[in-house]
Amino acid sequence: MVRSEFGISYDPATLKVMTEAFDAAWQDIAGNYSGRFSDDRRTSLAKIIFGLADQGLTDGARIKENALQLMARRERAVPFARL
Repeated sequence: MVRSEFGISYDPATLKVMTEAFDAAWQDIAGNYSGRFSDDRRTSLAKIIFGLADQGLTDGARIKENALQLMARRERAVPFARL
């Protein structure tokens, strides 16, 4: 079992779905980032995916799509804020 930063535990099947959603989402957007900015965005994506799972989403495709939408919103809200 793995726990989120909010103390929520995930069973192996849920972790598999989360990992696959993360990998698929990152593959879609990885080319947009480089260097330390890439690491920061990977961390942001992972936190978003944990948050979506914490809210009860269990479908990998929905997690991926929601995560990409949230990442895009964050990028528009604070462009280049960490440069």
